[in-house]
Amino acid sequence: MRGMGALILATLLFLASAALAQTTVVAGYPDRAARGAEAAKGAVIWSHGLALVAETSSEPPFYLDYLQEAGWDVFRLQRRWAGDNFADSTKALVDFATKLRGEGYKRVVLAGQSFGAWISFAAATRPEVPIDAVIAGAPARYGDESVSTEWRRNADNLYSLVRDLKPTRVMTLLFEKDTFDPGGRGPALAAIFKSRNIPHYILDKPQGFEGHGAAATHVFGKAYGPCILAFVEVAAVPDDFSCKDYPQA
Repeated sequence: MRGMGALILATLLFLASAALAQTTVVAGYPDRAARGAEAAKGAVIWSHGLALVAETSSEPPFYLDYLQEAGWDVFRLQRRWAGDNFADSTKALVDFATKLRGEGYKRVVLAGQSFGAWISFAAATRPEVPIDAVIAGAPARYGDESVSTEWRRNADNLYSLVRDLKPTRVMTLLFEKDTFDPGGRGPALAAIFKSRNIPHYILDKPQGFEGHGAAATHVFGKAYGPCILAFVEVAAVPDDFSCKDYPQA
């Protein structure tokens, strides 16, 4: 029995390592050379949503074009769908953020969509590495209302997660007709951020943008890319920060 237990443990460890190995880091913009730690303003790590049955291209959303063009290096955390789980994917994100800090990047920003936003929040709770900003688009982990009996945990468990954030600044993007969103998350998150003294801005259901993937569109990027850039780069986020002050270019 001891031998069997050892075999099971070895198998579990192998599977855990394999899941981590399936996560790779690639250039967010393969056609644009990275500036490097010394020249860049900082680094952005893009984390895509959860792919259930196939790989995702996970290209960065158009709003990150504004950061790249402004002098940030953008990287993409490419997670293989078969091994994409909360613990391993969060660890992979933390490990890469730590690596970038070790290379000398002055600032590290985490940006993500859906499950990618969720693990970005989770990474920002960890003490290993300081995170300068989180951009969270439609954060979700527990499926949508049509297929999941636990989808309301996309609210309750999100609140628990953000209560543990280390000092950083957070922009959260929420949309109408997002079937992963139980509703009411904007005001609830704002109250938590305020109680924690976390600089934040919640783009809560902007007019003209609907659905779980609304932040990925070119139109959204053009409308809100300048604001997201300003939120990341402003020396200190004022209490009255508003995207109305940063119209589309």
